[in-house]
Amino acid sequence: MKIYYGMGSGLRQNLDFNDFKSLPIPIPPAEEQYAIVKYVRHVERKIGAAIQVKRQLVTLLAAQKRAIVHQAVTGGLAPSVEFKEAGVPWVET
Repeated sequence: MKIYYGMGSGLRQNLDFNDFKSLPIPIPPAEEQYAIVKYVRHVERKIGAAIQVKRQLVTLLAAQKRAIVHQAVTGGLAPSVEFKEAGVPWVET
């Protein structure tokens, strides 16, 4: 009964548990319930597929990011620039 008090103020403050207890609850016919379930499952599949596509895209973008960072670290930001000898043997190997 106290759960309703946490939902805010207004009309609910003027209703007590007996009022809520006697409220009718509409229940659609079984055929309509099945149609609702079918629709929700259809939408759920579409959302699941969209999430899978986004996860694949995130994976590809992470791989692209790693490739760009690797290229920048090993080859520099401008690939057309020629490298100079460092003069340090362990750097050139």
